[in-house]
Amino acid sequence: MRFIKITSLLIFFCLSANVNAQIGLALGYSNVGTNFEFDEDFTGFAPSYVVGLDYWFRLKNQRVEFYPQLSYLISGKEKYNSSFDTGVEMEQSITMPAIKMNVRFYPMDFKGDCNCPTFSKQGDTFQKGFFVFASAGYNLLQKTSKNSLISGSETVSQSLFSYGIGAGIDIGLSDFVTISPFVSYERTASKGVWDLNPCDLCDKVLDESFLTPLTVGVHTEFRWKKY
Repeated sequence: MRFIKITSLLIFFCLSANVNAQIGLALGYSNVGTNFEFDEDFTGFAPSYVVGLDYWFRLKNQRVEFYPQLSYLISGKEKYNSSFDTGVEMEQSITMPAIKMNVRFYPMDFKGDCNCPTFSKQGDTFQKGFFVFASAGYNLLQKTSKNSLISGSETVSQSLFSYGIGAGIDIGLSDFVTISPFVSYERTASKGVWDLNPCDLCDKVLDESFLTPLTVGVHTEFRWKKY
């Protein structure tokens, strides 16, 4: 419920912030790293895939651009043997719906003409289009576990804040479509908690880890008004 309320507020903010803002779609491949204390062989969730939908607005006199985003990450299924019984095969997977604020900075053209896309601007593409960005987010981590002894699966949820950095470059295909290859690294602000090795005959051993998604992707921006 809290996630839905925050998402609704973000959508309202985006719709009222700037009538010139346009829509963007991000697709990416991610390796979600982990570092569990008791399960060092479990190194993360790869492959994972990310999709994001965002809204764009900017400052008037500097090339600082804001991208409020709704995103969704889904991982593959990671299989391993239970630490208590090597005959029991375990399986873990995650999904992470999130709301994020990505802020881009164009350091090589900070005081330049910020009427994008890069396609219609004079000057070097790298100078006009290279950007770095910072990200902050609120994630609803949903952890699904299965084992070979029990049919069905169990899903538990946990809220985690995250922050990250990244870089990319704008490549204008036309005045209305810009693609931006990017790479980003994120880290959760607190640790996710897992029951990686459930055992009915022993004390429940929980393990925890920060999540560190490393993502390579492409952002496509659509604008239906020529600037």
